Amino acid sequence: MKRGMSPLPLHWPASMTALVLLAMTLSPSLNPSQLDAAHLQRALERLPEGARILYIAAHPDDENTRLLSWLVQEKKVRAAYLSITRGDGGQNLIGKEQGPALGLVRTQELLAARRLDGATQFFTRARDFGFSKNPEEALRIWGKERILEDVVQVIRTFKPDVIVTRFSPKPSDTHGHHTASAQLALLAFDKAADAAYAPGQHLAPWKTRRIVWNAWQGDDPKKDVPDSVKLDANPYDPLLGLSIGELAGDSRTMHKSQGFGAGRGVAPAPEFFTLLAGEPMQQSIFDGIPVQPVPPALSKALQAFKPEQPQLAIPALLEAYKESPRPELAEAIVHSAWLVLLAIAEQKTAVPGKAFPVTLTALQRNPAGLELAAVQLGSQKLAGPGALTALWQQKASLTELPEPGSTDPAFLREPPQDGFYDITPFDERIRPEPLPALFADFTLRRGGTSFVVRRPIVFREVDPVLGDRTRAIELAPPATIDAPSPVLLFPDAAVRTLLVTVRASAGAVSGVAFIEAPEGFAVEPKERAFKLDAAADAELSFQVKPGPRAAEGDLRLLVRIGGQTYDRGRRRVEYPHIPPQVWHPLARVRAVRFDLKPGGTKNVGYVAGAGDEIAPVLSQLGYRVTLLDEAALRGNLDGFDAIVLGVRAFNVDPWLGSLKPRLFDYVSQGGVLVVQYNTKNWLSKLPEPLGPYPFSVSSQRVTDETAEVTMTDDAVLRGPNRIGAQDFANWVQERGLYFPDKWDDQYKAPLSMHDPGEAEQKGSLLVARHGKGRFVYTGLAFFRQLPAGVPGAMRLFANLLARDADAL
Repeated sequence: MKRGMSPLPLHWPASMTALVLLAMTLSPSLNPSQLDAAHLQRALERLPEGARILYIAAHPDDENTRLLSWLVQEKKVRAAYLSITRGDGGQNLIGKEQGPALGLVRTQELLAARRLDGATQFFTRARDFGFSKNPEEALRIWGKERILEDVVQVIRTFKPDVIVTRFSPKPSDTHGHHTASAQLALLAFDKAADAAYAPGQHLAPWKTRRIVWNAWQGDDPKKDVPDSVKLDANPYDPLLGLSIGELAGDSRTMHKSQGFGAGRGVAPAPEFFTLLAGEPMQQSIFDGIPVQPVPPALSKALQAFKPEQPQLAIPALLEAYKESPRPELAEAIVHSAWLVLLAIAEQKTAVPGKAFPVTLTALQRNPAGLELAAVQLGSQKLAGPGALTALWQQKASLTELPEPGSTDPAFLREPPQDGFYDITPFDERIRPEPLPALFADFTLRRGGTSFVVRRPIVFREVDPVLGDRTRAIELAPPATIDAPSPVLLFPDAAVRTLLVTVRASAGAVSGVAFIEAPEGFAVEPKERAFKLDAAADAELSFQVKPGPRAAEGDLRLLVRIGGQTYDRGRRRVEYPHIPPQVWHPLARVRAVRFDLKPGGTKNVGYVAGAGDEIAPVLSQLGYRVTLLDEAALRGNLDGFDAIVLGVRAFNVDPWLGSLKPRLFDYVSQGGVLVVQYNTKNWLSKLPEPLGPYPFSVSSQRVTDETAEVTMTDDAVLRGPNRIGAQDFANWVQERGLYFPDKWDDQYKAPLSMHDPGEAEQKGSLLVARHGKGRFVYTGLAFFRQLPAGVPGAMRLFANLLARDADAL
């Protein structure tokens, strides 16, 4: 089957035909960087249409960056990574983003990795809902047919010759998502070739030659994998000046939120491939794939190319473009001309009804002879200068803008479903990020050949530390409205103050803010007026009163401006290794009414862990919370009724281990110390024991958030809040993780639980008297439950903090 014979989806405009695959990596927040001579030569070498390899796994950081780098840089083929999920069920070692927001961080980390190794990135709509012990659960929660269709869509779009899975489709002792990803790949291998399957995609069927498993040899690099093809994937690249393993280490290090910094490997590195289905292979995964002859024009371009004079290749590249007008060829011409094409906005936010000024720039830095004929900016067609013999700049304005929010990542535009993101636009289901919503099309020509190059409109600023930074333009409502927390807690019947922040998106704005309350709650006043200067904000207060029948529901935050109502907030993610990201979620606050008794505990010291948002929840519950660092823990601790160590605190704060004797002494004098879960594996070492008496942290967990919990008659379950089965209702994502599997007899284990088909696990909560006080270690997922406003989890946590004599 010829790749060129596949029709495009009917809803894609004809003008997008040449941009289909390029669009998968065209970022709305980045302009293509000028390639140095080595990378430009590699790009020219990859222009002939060769083999395509699709790598499939479950999460960001599952991909084999060494293999992807080898395929792209050494074999000069097109490679892509399909991550079934965006990794939003994981933890976060560099910030506080969790859930969908973490999925955005990890999406951008994957794109940062792809910019280094050169592969393309795809996704499906599946949500990473946390650890799964078997593939059946994963496929059930995701919706097997839904995600299978997405995998087929990727195959029919990318048209791979070979599919490679990271994991075996046979169930084993690994994450259920891992096995499910391979099973989906194997099913899609057949379905993609079946014309009767998913005809609504309007994509032609595609027959992949074979699907293989990228098997591994365990901990022994000298050990072969039986019945596998072996390839060395770590040669030295003299043109790039590094080995493939060094490049792969840099690529993998982009997964910073997971703490996956990797070494730059130089030793030989074998890769093994086991056939799963399709055509057999003897020597290589490329067996049987015809080697296409290099078109004469491209052959001439490679012969003419000189690192110091890349423009010598342009005549042949133009000839190749006339024969096959592909966007990769157009980009190769631009880079060979050392041509700068920019569309820079004067402000980072665009709002409806206001002109959006843009500066267009073109600069040709070698004698390539290209002319700029015109620039299309929205509905305006601006005449170019013709010959580019000097810097050309022109100011213009966009007056017709897309809808607010259309620059948001598609998977963040609406609240997620239990196992998937409800993404309506068909072509955005598999794309890592939206296509640029605001862009300029530069029409270039030389001789009788013209071509168009698209550049996103971006905002540029200079950070005093990071230097030049570019970001995508955000299409926003005139004003956004936000609350400091996604939940408003009512542990008693008292009125609570809800502070909201109204922020002008661009330019002065005035209107009113108001809140629509769910049944059982009342809000006063009905509305508050605001008047804001450009980019200013105002904090407005509302009183929320729970009625006698109040339980829980969403408070809807709104602003009304000129007769139009908006209900969107604004979120921002900014880290040095990824472009700044902004999106506009629905402005909602979950109001939760329940009864909670704090006992005698008032003052709580808190050592924040990784991605830890528990301290603000404790403040809402009425505790006086003090955030503690190393210096504070070395000071006087007598004023604290309880001290809490956040999730993975011992993993992320190496200094904490040396303070264990001090903390245990605090307990012996009558304090309460609550230690939340920590991990122990080859990446995360623990200064065990973590308590005054020995216990050993394991990888045991209960992933079923509805798992039945058996309780013994223990003081921490009796008061100050009597804990019952109802307190374990409506938990989210999981019961807990990294439970101890061995502990000293001094500890009591008042809870037991298990996943379906497994034995009881008793290590989710360990409690011990130590001197006059109490020590607690818990693997229960309080770090998810408390920010989600789960009443029972908050009641149990209050008991763990309680310093009442009866509770001890």
